[in-house]
Amino acid sequence: MRGIGFFLRLVLSFSVLFAPLYPDLAQAAPEAHILRIDPRTSLLDGNPVLSVVFDLSAHRPLERQIASCGRLRGNQRFDCITTATLQGGAQGKPIPFPEEQVQLGIRLKDKERPAKYLDHFLLGSAFEQPRVGTAWLLVLDTDSRMGKSLPAARAVVERFIDAMAPNDQVKLVILGERDLINETPWLQVADKAKASLLLNEAKANTKSKGRNRPLASMIEALARHAVIELNDSQAPILPPLHQAMVVLSNGYGGGDPLVSRAGGEKIAKALTRGQLDEDNDALPRLPLPVISIFVPPTIQSATALLFSRKADLDEISLAQEFMMGLATPRIGGFFTVLRPAQEDLPRRIVEHAHQRFAKTIIARFSLSCLAPRPTQDLSLLFPGAAPAIAGDSSFKNVPLGIAPQKWPLLVDEGLTRQAAARNENLSPGGELKVFGEFCWDNDRSRPAAYFIPAGETFSFEEQTKLDDAKELQKRLVALDMRGAALEAGQTFVQLAIPDTPQVLNGEGKNTVVRFIVVDEETGRTTGLTAQNILQLPGHQKKTPRLYYFIGAALGSLLLFLIILGLKLNRRANQAPMNQPRNTITETPYAEPAPLS
Repeated sequence: MRGIGFFLRLVLSFSVLFAPLYPDLAQAAPEAHILRIDPRTSLLDGNPVLSVVFDLSAHRPLERQIASCGRLRGNQRFDCITTATLQGGAQGKPIPFPEEQVQLGIRLKDKERPAKYLDHFLLGSAFEQPRVGTAWLLVLDTDSRMGKSLPAARAVVERFIDAMAPNDQVKLVILGERDLINETPWLQVADKAKASLLLNEAKANTKSKGRNRPLASMIEALARHAVIELNDSQAPILPPLHQAMVVLSNGYGGGDPLVSRAGGEKIAKALTRGQLDEDNDALPRLPLPVISIFVPPTIQSATALLFSRKADLDEISLAQEFMMGLATPRIGGFFTVLRPAQEDLPRRIVEHAHQRFAKTIIARFSLSCLAPRPTQDLSLLFPGAAPAIAGDSSFKNVPLGIAPQKWPLLVDEGLTRQAAARNENLSPGGELKVFGEFCWDNDRSRPAAYFIPAGETFSFEEQTKLDDAKELQKRLVALDMRGAALEAGQTFVQLAIPDTPQVLNGEGKNTVVRFIVVDEETGRTTGLTAQNILQLPGHQKKTPRLYYFIGAALGSLLLFLIILGLKLNRRANQAPMNQPRNTITETPYAEPAPLS
């Protein structure tokens, strides 16, 4: 036993000692982190599709990445960090998507309802699809301590702007010593020249007026406002499905206690969580990957580092620690160092960022159930995956930016039409069966159908308001066009059709039945637009076969009785003619009197 214990301690010591030399040994367990859950992406067969954007990788801690640079000093150390952080797989290894094990669940009361996985693709392979791109928040620090490194920082920003994909958006923010100097609105690719124009104006360093500098507060505030602006519901164009923040700064904060490793990690934690305003739970949750690029202050030339005051070295170390803490490697961000006189470095930084985000996964799910409240509890899990993947269950009480009542009921129109084609009773007074994925279990008091009568026209709009839907429902009830549920289950509902010819629209072979299905507990309905309202072939009400059988039986019985009556009558009339005469017995009294 002692030999085994010694061997295990030896292996552990070896792994700790040589982990920096073997990156794979330093890999963390694979993790999935949701970056956006978007319900506004597309419709599939008339049913809404939920897009989930997430990062799936085994990331490496930053200290592991730069462990080999620990003994170096000055510019040699900075160049070593640059090389170590920009090499392939430095931040981590993307994990192939295990589509057989993925499970997106939503919590309803005490039950976890699974969504149906449809498909997935990588961000870097689908730029032609609508909204597949990145919103780049570029933050350029022009503080005087940037010194001769400012042109190199500007070159990185310019490279990011030039490399924008068709659906990308960009916002450029210029920071001064203590406040925001200038900024652009969120710009599309067609307007990116406006960002380049503002960048050309930021050629000079901002003069310093004091020691203290609230850099941490400025970065946190502008990140919050920029992301809220990007996702404003009143914006004319929907934002891309992915977003990222790039900060190029010297990290100098003077005596600000927030400009420290702990201060940077606090901001990174908030941006990783995506809760940009802790006091406002109504804001959608939007994690923001941060690429932190440290531009060392000008005092750190090779000679200055050897002979400068200890206070200056402490300032540089504190600035570097803050910028390191600001990066978010767990969701795709990273940290690196930028120095002047490295012409190829801007290209390498931008390419590294694009390669990292190109592995971001966009998976689509059909979600049948939603909690009847503005916020939802969602989880992304991978049960049975090998190797094991840590899922993301942090999206608790999170608003999706949609009203649950507007989320249509998920109907399987193909199966519903097949059942209708076999249903000869799809007529006034009959029944119909609708298939789908519903949330009312076996409670048949919740579903109901409302039929659109012939001759009635309703103004269906793409975004029907809840009040309009309620008025429509009231009118159909008043017209006695409501059909109650006869039977209900998780995958179907059997509905009664009102016994009135008004449920039929059209004539002959073009006769149809138009209706909507309503979950009267949650207020959710099937499609209310002219394009996706439910419509099935109908026909005139047929006389039941039982009536034909009874009629035929009664007719046969009547005919039998008539025939029987005729026969009896005939026999009665023929009976005296056929009966023989009675013989009269001769008696003496019957003889005639003799002749006299």
